[in-house]
Amino acid sequence: MKYIIYKGVRYSKSYYNYLVYKVVREGMSITKVCYLWGIEDVSMLRTWVSEFMKKRGMTRIPRRLKTEVGAPKINIPECIDHEFRRLEETILYLQLLVEAAFSEVDEVTKKKLLQQLPPKLRKSLKQKGKLST
Repeated sequence: MKYIIYKGVRYSKSYYNYLVYKVVREGMSITKVCYLWGIEDVSMLRTWVSEFMKKRGMTRIPRRLKTEVGAPKINIPECIDHEFRRLEETILYLQLLVEAAFSEVDEVTKKKLLQQLPPKLRKSLKQKGKLST
């Protein structure tokens, strides 16, 4: 019987974050990232991405305008692009926080929360069933 011995490879935290951000923020596929950066274990990167998303309460990888097919090519400076990404993630966290808070608070606070939300967001959350008065 043959035993296959794999090399034990450890990656640094910064390299781990770099690869996960390539998948989550830039919209690259997991297999493409593994191919480009020479990682042999695709399932390892898959677990990294799922852990990253669970910690942040994300259910799916967000789609960006830049990576969609047929979107116009725009040259955005890296510093501005980084700021856009940070703001998109902040908005997602705030929406999750409002949804969680809404389910826990009393009626008076619910009305105050609903008044502070923009009408479009209020409508979409009510349609999803996340907000109900």
